[in-house]
Amino acid sequence: MAERDPEGKRTRVVHAAATAFASHGFAGTSTAAIARDAGVSEGIVFHYFGSKHGVLEACTAADAVAFAESELANHRNGINYPGLVAATFEWVGANRMVRRLWAEGDDRTVGALRRGWQGGIVPAVASALEAEQREGRCRAGDSSRLARMQFAVMGEAMVVHFNDPMHWPLEDAITDTASLLNALVAA
Repeated sequence: MAERDPEGKRTRVVHAAATAFASHGFAGTSTAAIARDAGVSEGIVFHYFGSKHGVLEACTAADAVAFAESELANHRNGINYPGLVAATFEWVGANRMVRRLWAEGDDRTVGALRRGWQGGIVPAVASALEAEQREGRCRAGDSSRLARMQFAVMGEAMVVHFNDPMHWPLEDAITDTASLLNALVAA
């Protein structure tokens, strides 16, 4: 009888894909290899994720959820934007899969990375902003919209810094980005 554990299969595919992408890059990883390493059929990969880019987006989202949950737990008494931005730059810079795929990726691959991050981070930030609103530390408004705007600023800041760190050193990138994120939501 066939195994009926869709979440387990999804989790195994995401884990296998993240490992393969980190080791072999996007172009060097096949859906057949991901399926083999996950112990599922290649059809399952396409059924759950639609494409190799869909698998990449899911890998990135899973990593983003874990990061957001862990990091935002440090900000329960108010978001410390310089600390949050520094941690985010460190997380992205230290992630072997992300570094490799960002460096070698085309627009579609980088887009999948960003969509995955957005899907994993925006809901967590929106929840944190709702808490900030209840405490009067954040402007009233649609917390999801505010979180998406902050995500856009952070994403572009990372693009600018990581593409040319000599012209926008990390310390300046953190300070400038934190200031912008705070300004978007200041009460």
